[in-house]
Amino acid sequence: MKVKDLIIAFFLSFTLVFFLGVNLNPDSISYINDDKIRPPTYPLIINFYDYIFKSYSLNILAFFQVFFWICASIYFSIFLCEILNIFDHYKYLFLFFLIIPINPIHQYGNAILTESFSYVCCIGIFINMYKFFFYENKKYALYLFLILLIALTLRHQMVFLNLSIFIFAIILLIINNQKKSLILFTVSILSFFSATLINKSYSFFKYGQFEENKRIGLQILILPLFNISQESILRIENDEQRKIVSDMKEKLNNIDPFFKKNKLNNTKPLRNINHYASSYNIIISYSVLPVVKNFYPDLTQNQIDKKLIKLTKTILKTIIKYETIKTIKSYSNNFIRLGFSNFFWFFLCSFVLFFSLFRFFKTKSPSMFLILFLSTTHFVNIFLVSIVEPVLFRYSFYTNLAMCAVVIGLCLKTIKIKN
Repeated sequence: MKVKDLIIAFFLSFTLVFFLGVNLNPDSISYINDDKIRPPTYPLIINFYDYIFKSYSLNILAFFQVFFWICASIYFSIFLCEILNIFDHYKYLFLFFLIIPINPIHQYGNAILTESFSYVCCIGIFINMYKFFFYENKKYALYLFLILLIALTLRHQMVFLNLSIFIFAIILLIINNQKKSLILFTVSILSFFSATLINKSYSFFKYGQFEENKRIGLQILILPLFNISQESILRIENDEQRKIVSDMKEKLNNIDPFFKKNKLNNTKPLRNINHYASSYNIIISYSVLPVVKNFYPDLTQNQIDKKLIKLTKTILKTIIKYETIKTIKSYSNNFIRLGFSNFFWFFLCSFVLFFSLFRFFKTKSPSMFLILFLSTTHFVNIFLVSIVEPVLFRYSFYTNLAMCAVVIGLCLKTIKIKN
């Protein structure tokens, strides 16, 4: 990066934070208060800025979040121009896409959330994966490990990076590159277990519980609960589970505009999957949690989570058996229509994925390695999120923006070759 790039990043960051201030999202309080469901790194960052900058801490934190975001995006834009061998001035086009989430509507950069630092970690992984493959230097494996460690202690969702690297370890093993494959296996697994140890240790020292509070059971339950019909509920064999699901479904129907008794009183969303996405937190608050408190008043959060995971398995087993098409359609809608916004973008990303896979196996090209890694990581990210919750832009942009830049870069490269 040149000095002028740093000046641009500083000016944009200062201007944005000056006019927009700090964006306090509903989830921000849980980070500021260091809630036990949050991994430790971001609350510790907030505490550090609070200790150094006192009453101005959140404003200065927001500034640096935007500044790091823009710097990482500029660096990645220049990096893409070099890798794709296209004109340097196209970096501004790439930059436009990479900084979309810091706009005045989304305000992810100046929000007191993990999005900014997590996004910078993603950019760091993309760049160092390429350098690891191209330069064959072990220091880039160390960088990958450290970035993954930071990412996983910032946000649980970042586990998609580990899984993607694990997949690439398998790919390298297939092409008989055992040394690099073993290193990536080690980086993926070791960083995951190291981050888990850090998260659990922090929880132990802070709350006396050596465990991570991920609420996976609460999250994966919502879509199956949303889909299961009254007829299928009656087919659940376990009496307690059938009663729990029945009570949750009854409460869900009371807030569901698609349910018969509410059709005249509620405004229907455009499609069911939008209703699931827009009502996700409402379903948790007004349908699931009241029933959970009634049935499991004395259990810890982790014990409840295990119960909900078992309940989810029962619901899934039932609806897959008796409502197969409906279940497949619902998860596909969440994956494609929410995760990729539309079928066209899903098709385009799929084409890039298979094209880069074919080209990489044929040429072993570092540029194809990067494109294949980006597209694979995008699919892994969307897939994992779609299982757990609605795939909103807040969860998909980590890989979606890089994919936009890559697709545009490939188009520009094709035009350059033809000319």
